[in-house]
Amino acid sequence: MYEDLSRVGDGIGIERARSSDIRSIEYFGWRGEPVRQADGLWAENAPASVAVDPELVIRITPAGEQRLATARWDLVLKPRFGETVVHVRAQDRPWLLAVLEGRR
Repeated sequence: MYEDLSRVGDGIGIERARSSDIRSIEYFGWRGEPVRQADGLWAENAPASVAVDPELVIRITPAGEQRLATARWDLVLKPRFGETVVHVRAQDRPWLLAVLEGRR
């Protein structure tokens, strides 16, 4: 399952989801019909039933496939955090602080 997320105010919302299993897409109660894309994944835009949440909760599985990515960076979660639950919040941070913490 792939979810394209965006910051909405102080929270995080789902813009689009993609999955090889249509049941994963249907779980959210989507607007309209999911579409099969060229890469073989089912996709649908903004779900009707998913609200903007103050945080994203990610359970890192033994397979370690969970990651966060933007156009500028990609972070695979298992090597950094291990098999655990990670809470992600949208925050405004000074650029220098973000760079310095990223170097750790």
